[in-house]
Amino acid sequence: MASREAKAEDRARALHTPVELRVHGVGGTTPDVLLRHPHPEQVAGDDTAGFYRRPDSNDLEAYAWGGITSRSGTRALWLLLLPFALANAAGFMLASGEDARSRIARGLVRLLALSVTVLAVLWAGGLGLDLIAFQCGASSVCVDRHWWLTFFGNPFFADQPVRRMVIGLVIPVGLIAFWRFATRFTRTRYEDAFTSEPVEVERGLEGDLAAEATLADRQFWHSPRFGARLASGHFAAASSALAAATAYAIQRLREQAGLDTGLETALVLIAILVTIAATATVWLWGSGPTWALSRAGWLVLAAVAAFGLVRDGPSDSLPDDLPGYSRMALATGLAALVVAVALLLVIPTESGQRIKPVATSALALWALISLLAGSHVRLADWLGDRAIDSLEEGQATIIYSYGYDWFSLASLALVAGAVLGVAIAAFWLWTRTRSVENVEAIAKEYPQAPADLEGLRWIRSIIRARSVARLSDEAASALGVLLAVVLGGTLAFYGVRVFTTGSPFGSFDRLPDGWRSLVPVASWVGSMLPLAGLAVMYSSFRNPGTRRRVGVIWDIVTFWPRWYHPLAPPPYSARAVPELGIRLQRLTSDGAAVTVSAHSQGSVVAAASIARLPLSVRSRMALLTHGSPLRRLYGLFFPFYFGPDQLAALARRLDGRWLNLFRATDAIGGPIGIGDRLVPDPVSAERNPGDPLPPVLGHTFYQGDAYDQAIAELSHDLATASS
Repeated sequence: MASREAKAEDRARALHTPVELRVHGVGGTTPDVLLRHPHPEQVAGDDTAGFYRRPDSNDLEAYAWGGITSRSGTRALWLLLLPFALANAAGFMLASGEDARSRIARGLVRLLALSVTVLAVLWAGGLGLDLIAFQCGASSVCVDRHWWLTFFGNPFFADQPVRRMVIGLVIPVGLIAFWRFATRFTRTRYEDAFTSEPVEVERGLEGDLAAEATLADRQFWHSPRFGARLASGHFAAASSALAAATAYAIQRLREQAGLDTGLETALVLIAILVTIAATATVWLWGSGPTWALSRAGWLVLAAVAAFGLVRDGPSDSLPDDLPGYSRMALATGLAALVVAVALLLVIPTESGQRIKPVATSALALWALISLLAGSHVRLADWLGDRAIDSLEEGQATIIYSYGYDWFSLASLALVAGAVLGVAIAAFWLWTRTRSVENVEAIAKEYPQAPADLEGLRWIRSIIRARSVARLSDEAASALGVLLAVVLGGTLAFYGVRVFTTGSPFGSFDRLPDGWRSLVPVASWVGSMLPLAGLAVMYSSFRNPGTRRRVGVIWDIVTFWPRWYHPLAPPPYSARAVPELGIRLQRLTSDGAAVTVSAHSQGSVVAAASIARLPLSVRSRMALLTHGSPLRRLYGLFFPFYFGPDQLAALARRLDGRWLNLFRATDAIGGPIGIGDRLVPDPVSAERNPGDPLPPVLGHTFYQGDAYDQAIAELSHDLATASS
């Protein structure tokens, strides 16, 4: 599809005629579909994202950016970073500014994001240090059942649990190393992809970019240094927290064996101090620590590992499970709970954004806990049966904290709540489609509809589509309910457990006998949900139809730069937004008047790009959006970037040359308060004899009489403005 000759000839083309530049949405519509030509020619860009034209026309162009987000099925693995993406998106729901409450709120969101990273590392350490190294490595039955652990039978590791734990550190350290590589690689390909682009605002911002930068600033999408500093803070805190948890576990083992623990106590204190210092830099400045502090966590962890290898430690005759390690993870979770409550109190009520960022952060934590608790239980079952009241001869004994049982049940409760919510929504939809009043109202709109069973089904499909669109407007209410369930339920449950047991760390005791039978189901749900999500994401990346149904939420949370969680998936907008601006400058500088026709998520990319362009480019531009989530989703959750005032300012930058088409059956797009025009869907019930009734188009690309009329009006306005 790409053509070097077409790219070379692009500059020689006469571009003084109006150009319609089409930008697709989440479905990743291909250039041949956008241009309605089987053999489009690529005139700019590359195979990942590029600009295409019909070979027989200069007045129609398409920007196909779907390869950034979906062309490769391997990108489905980014779903494993969903907790990080949610934590990052939560920060952009807050107001910018340097006032005290805004600074505190941003700092608390960053603390919540950091807690997600630390929890992930500590739980990975629990898999490697406790289940694999400490417990399975001590059992000849378990080692014999798993060939890749046979080296634990070596005399150097036999009867030396601390040395095996050092080997178990490979899992969490490897995870951190992979994150470090991935973030550096993606920063180069995304945030630092363009050295220059046409922007009107050139400011050298320092410090916390979230406090000052707007969509118009060049640094909004080009902030690799800021992201690198924030990532160093996360890595320093995670590595030092891992060192503290490991050293504390070794200290407990040596203490129970009657051995000296002075060195381990010192390492625990040093590691905790480094963790606090790294956390403080992330909280106070929204950036990472100094060069020395960023490496201090690794040095402490290396010291813990080195002393663990060279010193003779306690024998395997002590406890059955690794003592003390899980307390660090539990303390991190409790700290995150306190931070979430503090954030709920700090955000000003008048902002209207008190619930959304807290609920999104809570959802990020809950998604991570569900994944890790389920995987912990499943790994324990795979390595060897958990210690229960009776064991058959020859079984390996693997013990894990009862807290994982509680977390597994909590994830099952969340899934059950989601299923219940879907069931309620489905029942509501069923009642609306069966309502005689609703059927009669639609029948009046389409008097040509046949009064038979086929016509009734057609009318009900319209009612269903409009009702689903109405449900989209309740997304904020759904988040509020989620927050009440997750945060309120957790606080209530934990308070009762602490009161009844008298200990903040001993409150996760053995499950009641009636609930223990649910643990296998709950752990399977927690561990299989990520795999199911990966399958859906892989299908969506390979199938545009599936992507339109499931990709919109993913594209929303991965739209934003990584200013709150540096390990979130790379923002596709860091390439798409500048690249579109560069192309618009190229076209307008050659004398073309450009009407950008942006559908769905493409309208967000176009709006962010136009917000940055200088007057010389904007004066020769018009914008047509259709199926746009700018107001319904982005304006609802990110009002400080896409609220009514920001959209009105964008319309003024275009001198009012902005029209927006929407359908009542569109569950994603809707009115934005600027140039809104309702497009009937279906347009009518008329059909040729023998043909089916017209389908409900919903969120598909808007084309037809209303679309052609809007393009003609905007082209006329551009011609008038240029004359």
